[in-house]
Amino acid sequence: MKRAIITGATGFIGGWLARELIHAGYETTLIVRDAGRLLPELLSSPNSVVIQGELSALSADDFPFREYDTFFHLSWAGVAPEQKHNVSLQLSNIPMSLSALELSRKLNCGLFVSAGTAAGNVIIIAYSEGN
Repeated sequence: MKRAIITGATGFIGGWLARELIHAGYETTLIVRDAGRLLPELLSSPNSVVIQGELSALSADDFPFREYDTFFHLSWAGVAPEQKHNVSLQLSNIPMSLSALELSRKLNCGLFVSAGTAAGNVIIIAYSEGN
C-alpha cells in the first residue's frame, strides 16, 4: 500500500510534495479549501483524489480508503507577512491541526507529519499504530 493524504496541496511545499508522491506511484488524497488553486496536473492525475472543504467538517466517510501510510498536514492559515502577527488567526491553526491529527487516527495512518512554516519551521512527527 502506498497511500498519502496531504492538506495544503495548494501551497508551495504541499504542491511539490503531492507531485513527487504521485510520480512515485502513491495514491494521494488532497484536502483543499479551493480546488481551483491546485496545479492542473494534480487535478488530472489518476493517482489523486481531491476533497474540497474545511478540514474540521470532514469525517472518515469522506475518504476513498480506510487506511493510509502517511498524513501530511501542511495547511496553515496566515502565512502572508501581514498575517503572521495576527494572534487570533494563528490560534485558529491549533484546532485545525488537532482535527487533522484526529482524522489521521480514524484513517489508520501510520505516520502523521506536520510542518508549520509560520511557526518557525517547526516539524512535528508522531507515530500512530492506527488507534
